[in-house]
Amino acid sequence: MKISILLLSTMFLFLASTQIGVGYYATDQKMSCKKQDDFIMLTPFQASIKEEKRIAHIFQGLSPRFNPIKRSQLITAFSARTFLKEEHLNDVNSFDQTTLKLISNDKDYSEGISNYGEMLSKEQLSQLNNLPLSSNFVVEIRANGYHNYTPHFTLIPEVQAEYSLGLGALFDYLRTNSQDEIDQLDEDRLGPGRLYLTVGTDGKLKDLKLWNSSRDEAFDERVLELMGTLPGDWKPAEDAKGNKVEQELVLFFGIIGC
Repeated sequence: MKISILLLSTMFLFLASTQIGVGYYATDQKMSCKKQDDFIMLTPFQASIKEEKRIAHIFQGLSPRFNPIKRSQLITAFSARTFLKEEHLNDVNSFDQTTLKLISNDKDYSEGISNYGEMLSKEQLSQLNNLPLSSNFVVEIRANGYHNYTPHFTLIPEVQAEYSLGLGALFDYLRTNSQDEIDQLDEDRLGPGRLYLTVGTDGKLKDLKLWNSSRDEAFDERVLELMGTLPGDWKPAEDAKGNKVEQELVLFFGIIGC
């Protein structure tokens, strides 16, 4: 009951909720990672009423795993150009090869389907157009004979799920109720924690699972517990026809990383 009152109070104090943030990283098959020039910082909620130990951006964001892309965008994706940022396109004179790889279990890459040149093959187009929602994939593009681009994407619904009380209240709830664990964190050891969750068509959370540890077991367990008992409901995601659909999201916490 106290947690619910705290969460509702936070909602009124902070009427402007933050938007879902998107992390954009280039990763190889061994999951070594580097930040790309067009990385968009995940949006944290930094509200503090009490003077407490506050590691910067301890809760990094709640978002799809990779760069979000809708099915309506994939339907018109016939070229590798679709997946590159404009500033990268300006550097491309020729496309050598385009490879589509699916990503499962957060880090396992399929062998992929390759095609020479700029245009996607029928097999690549078929795979893209039949991907289930929340699928993760990478488009590996080799251009100019030596440039390699690896934009990662997550297929999202046309309308994404939303937390009823706002992400600002959600992050403040997590921080306030995990403060004891935060006080014990070793910043030098802190890693990129990732907690997967699914917003069901009934507006309830399910399938919560920790895929990557923050390297602090007590903090991991507390975050998992708090998300499992989160007050309030979610507005379910919707497809292009307005039907309610499930959506998988990732809570990023600890430090930014792959």
